[in-house]
Amino acid sequence: FYNGINLEDGGQAWFTKLVKNAQKKKNKDYFAASDGVDVIYLEGESEKGKEDPHAWLNLENGIIYSKNIAKQLMTKDPKNKDTYEKNLKAYVAKLEKLDKEAKSKFDAIPANKKLIVTSEGCFKYFSKAYGVPSAYIWEINTEEEGTPDQMSSLIEKLKVVKPAALFVESSV
Repeated sequence: FYNGINLEDGGQAWFTKLVKNAQKKKNKDYFAASDGVDVIYLEGESEKGKEDPHAWLNLENGIIYSKNIAKQLMTKDPKNKDTYEKNLKAYVAKLEKLDKEAKSKFDAIPANKKLIVTSEGCFKYFSKAYGVPSAYIWEINTEEEGTPDQMSSLIEKLKVVKPAALFVESSV
């Protein structure tokens, strides 16, 4: 299984190289867990290869991933189909409960107090699902530091929102 939304093909394209070298065939030997997800694109983009890969951060998408994975497991291992179906049903119920709780809790926070701040703009799916805006230094990047303009833009957003707390990730 692989994500399938611009994650494995970016950067060094490690996954693409792996399946090519292993002579594996898409939809036969490996499968995209994200099939059926409504894709969010990187800022100002709307073409293949410009998708935001972090779709699992919306629990509804997590359910889609789970169903896709279970479907492939049942196809590859039909003798254990009942077990996969049972586990899928239980896991989806947990995700649905968590999704409902998250929506309720985030809805209770005043709009002017909600903000997720990260170095990379990876929370678009989460932001859309739970109504929590995000601010970040760079759109998608794992190899460089933020530019002065990117830092200034983030600082201006923080001055407006004035968050009560910041939890800083190790890559900043």
